[in-house]
Amino acid sequence: MKILILTDIFGKTSIPNKLISNDVTILEPYNIDSSISDEKILYENFLENCGHENYFHIALEKTKELKPDFIIGFSVGGTVAYRLSQYNMPFKTICFYPSQIRNHLHIVPAVETVVVFPKKEEHFDLEEIKKTLEKKNVDFKNSTALHGFMNTRSKNYNKKEQDKYIKYILKTLKTSSFS
Repeated sequence: MKILILTDIFGKTSIPNKLISNDVTILEPYNIDSSISDEKILYENFLENCGHENYFHIALEKTKELKPDFIIGFSVGGTVAYRLSQYNMPFKTICFYPSQIRNHLHIVPAVETVVVFPKKEEHFDLEEIKKTLEKKNVDFKNSTALHGFMNTRSKNYNKKEQDKYIKYILKTLKTSSFS
């Protein structure tokens, strides 16, 4: 089974070790300086060195090349994973706290798609987004933690929720089912 993980602005260092195996390819949006820990600076660097649109195109090419069975994305990578779900390719996708999803609500996923939302988002109303997604081929889960909870480097890291969703991911990969 091939798995493609699309990182957030922290890059490879933000991916939980339990998700890394020989079957996993990790795609960063650009060569991220792991010595930077300030999220604001990292996001500014992301916008300057890559940007949302470029990351999407990089990931689309990698998806065509790799032909993964699963795509898992975190934050900006989660939004990219959601955008990739519109293509009728043979993969399933899990998108963690894809805050830019609000700019892509026109997309109707052509593949099995799960979105894991944080407890709340600062910049938009999650309930409105969920209402829109309910009308599409999207399943969603609600975390009790904030945006970034899977990432030990994030100020919102939450070990309990990370453990819960790592188990969910591993079970999903094992059973190939989103139940």
